[in-house]
Amino acid sequence: MNAFQQFRDLPADPTVTFERLFRAALESLLPDLAEAPWYVREREVVNLFVFRHLLSVA
Repeated sequence: MNAFQQFRDLPADPTVTFERLFRAALESLLPDLAEAPWYVREREVVNLFVFRHLLSVA
């Protein structure tokens, strides 16, 4: 999947593809969360997930 391809245009089931990408991003996020202090704000976790993990997997 490239940056310009849409999920609806994939030959495989788009839901399965999204689920695979999302799961891989969450798995790569876990070590970062384990190293973070307990008081990290939700907004920071969401930004970390999207910009460091989700976009790098897609």
